[in-house]
Amino acid sequence: MTFILIMLLLRKNLAIVLWKVSNSQINLNKDGIYTSTITGNLKIKGISKQVMTTGSFVVAENRVKGVASFYAIPKDFNISIPSYIMTDISKKIKINVNIDFPIP
Repeated sequence: MTFILIMLLLRKNLAIVLWKVSNSQINLNKDGIYTSTITGNLKIKGISKQVMTTGSFVVAENRVKGVASFYAIPKDFNISIPSYIMTDISKKIKINVNIDFPIP
């Protein structure tokens, strides 16, 4: 199954994440809690980087809910941090992803 999970707006640049989760790891026909390796691409300012993380999914009441997080490095996407706030911002930005959708 493929999910388009989130679109983030960083300044005026659109970031898109496309995640792929294997059907074999999550049984949509059986309520339960599942853990799955998730791979995807994060695209910001026209630069795409592959991301891999672990997500947790809950299947219940004909819905699937999931949570995952990963880190992005602004420098990898040609995002410069102004020097006057550089000490206040981490070199790695944590991105949290939450999904909740009905099972078709």
